[in-house]
Amino acid sequence: MKVNDLDKLLEKADCDMVKLEDFKYEISPNSIHKIVSLLKENDKIPCDYLDLLSASDYPDEDMIVINYTLSSSIDQNYMVWLKVKLSRKKPEISSLVDLFNGANWLEREIYDLFGVHFFNHPDLRRILTPEDFVGHGLLKDYSRDGFFVKKPVKISGMKV
Repeated sequence: MKVNDLDKLLEKADCDMVKLEDFKYEISPNSIHKIVSLLKENDKIPCDYLDLLSASDYPDEDMIVINYTLSSSIDQNYMVWLKVKLSRKKPEISSLVDLFNGANWLEREIYDLFGVHFFNHPDLRRILTPEDFVGHGLLKDYSRDGFFVKKPVKISGMKV
């Protein structure tokens, strides 16, 4: 695949996006599903594998960034990186579970730890913390007294 082919394909999508570098794009939250669907279903530039779905918190900039990395299961010579900025006040984005089953637990993890709501997710609920857990543990301004307290542990008679 050539980067020019990818640029031409994404230009035809008529979505809000900015090219950051070759194979790296910043996409608006309302365009992510359309762009990923286009990349997955294209024969010339297949991106049929979701390599990465992660989130990062930037409280000083009032945003949560969702990162997607897509590649081809056939042609291993490229990866496409998509970055989406969400407001921390109401972080919402479309789910990609209908395109990639593997997005299911990754989206649940991001929901649980960052509070991002994924529209049309089939089972959006906490995955790592109890249902009655208050807050989202990976937000940088999260604090809960006594939650992250290290306690001495005995291992084979040794105090750690």
